[in-house]
Amino acid sequence: METEKPKKMVQHTRLIHRFIDLENEHLEMGRPDKVDIDEILLEKFRTKSEPDILIVAGDTTYGCHAVVLRHFSLLCENVYPTGLITALPKNLTKDGFLLAYDYMLLDQIRCKRRQLLELLDAARYYFIPGLVSNICDLFADREFHTEMDALNMYFAATRKKKLGIARMMMTCVRRYFLPMVSTKEFRNMALGCVVKLLSSDKLAVQHELEVFYAALYWIFSDYHTRKASLNIVFRTVRFVLLPPMFLLNMSQRLHEMLPRVADELMPFLEYAMLYQQRSEKGGVEEEELRLRSRCLITDPECPYMQRKKQLKLYGFKHIEFLTYITKLRCMEDFLARITLN
Repeated sequence: METEKPKKMVQHTRLIHRFIDLENEHLEMGRPDKVDIDEILLEKFRTKSEPDILIVAGDTTYGCHAVVLRHFSLLCENVYPTGLITALPKNLTKDGFLLAYDYMLLDQIRCKRRQLLELLDAARYYFIPGLVSNICDLFADREFHTEMDALNMYFAATRKKKLGIARMMMTCVRRYFLPMVSTKEFRNMALGCVVKLLSSDKLAVQHELEVFYAALYWIFSDYHTRKASLNIVFRTVRFVLLPPMFLLNMSQRLHEMLPRVADELMPFLEYAMLYQQRSEKGGVEEEELRLRSRCLITDPECPYMQRKKQLKLYGFKHIEFLTYITKLRCMEDFLARITLN
C-alpha cells in the first residue's frame, strides 16, 4: 500500500509580502473608554494623591507634587528634588502655603482679606511672580478697600513690618483721617506712612490747616527723633491753600519757633505767599489749581468751622484743632454726621 507523501510547506509570509508591506504598515488601535492621561494627571494633582514631596508644618504633613512646584515656583525649580521631605519655614503659615499651592492647581482661589498678607509671604518665599503681582494689584486698588479695611490692613502690615503695604493702605484712609490723628497709632506711625497719608488727594479734611497741624502734631510727638524729617513732612502740606493772613502772621513769628523748625518752614511760607499773589493777578494756570484740591468735608459740630469770615483770612489756632480731634471718640457718630462738600 502506497502512502501519500506530505505536501511541501509553503512560507505564506513571503506570499503576503507581495501584497502588503508589513514593515511600513501602521495599524491604529484604541479603546472607546480610554481616558486622556492629562485628565488623570490633573486629577491626581488636584486631589494631591501619590505625592512625591512632603511639606511638614508642625504636626501636619502636606503632600505635594514636585512637577507642580517646579513649574510655578522659581525657588523649587532647582532646589526641590523628588522625594524631598522638608519643613515649612517658620515665617509662613499653613493657610498661606495651602492658598499658594491651590493657586498653582486651580483656575481661581478664594482668599479672605485677612489672609492676603499670609498669602503674600508664601508667594514671595517660593518666588511665584504671577501671584505676587496679583496680590500687589489688590492692595493698590483703592476701590477694593473701605476705610476700615484699609486701617485694619495697615495695622496688620505694621505688625508684620511690611511698611510698603502699610504705606499703600494710607491712601485709602479718607474720612477716618481726623479721628485717627488723636490716636497713639498716628503718633507712632512710621515716616513713610505719614508722608503717604498726608500727601493723599483723597484725604477727607475740612481745611488744609488740619493737615498742617496734624503734621506738626506728629513731629512734636517725638521731636528729637523726627527733626531730621521736617522738610519731608512739610512737603506734604499744601501751603498755598492756607489763609493769606495766617501765612503772613506765621512768617512774622518764625523767631518764636525752634530754630530748625523756623529754617525749614520759611521757604514753604514764602513760596505760598508768592503763589497766592500770582493767583490774584491771574498768573496761575487752572490745571495747577485743580491738582491741589483735597476731599473736603463738613462737620456741623466743629466749632472753628462756624467762623466763616475769620476762617477765610486767619484760619484757626492749633489748640482749637487739638481740642476738636480729642472729642472725636466715636467713629460711627463722626461718619454719620459729616457731609462731603
